[in-house]
Amino acid sequence: MKTRKNIPIIKLIVAALFVSGSDEPLTSKGNLSLSFMGENIERTLGPVGSDAALLEIASYDYILKTPSNMYIKGTDQTSSVTINDLVIGSYTISVYGKNSAGVVIAEGTKTFKVQRGTNNITVTLDALTGTGSLAVSYVW
Repeated sequence: MKTRKNIPIIKLIVAALFVSGSDEPLTSKGNLSLSFMGENIERTLGPVGSDAALLEIASYDYILKTPSNMYIKGTDQTSSVTINDLVIGSYTISVYGKNSAGVVIAEGTKTFKVQRGTNNITVTLDALTGTGSLAVSYVW
């Protein structure tokens, strides 16, 4: 009869060991270190003295889509951003490079997984956007 009274206690101990044996806490989080590559892309067209600064990235806008379909938006003047305490899961980031006039001139998108610890992600901005014109003249 004494063994029947101990069965609930044994079940409780086994359940506690099972739950504590997990190496992933229920609320695991990671940190994201983002680097944007695009400032070194050659975009200069035009005569000497033209406003080439309009073809250089001056700021970055980013939109980070979380695993729960929420969005984190931001703007930065530098090509690196750190976002802390992100829930572990799959993310998609879209980055838009803007010139000094605030016009988007390059963009890039990347999907990745955030894991525990620091996650280093590089997004390449290689899709040039916008419109323009090109006039070529030559004399011989």
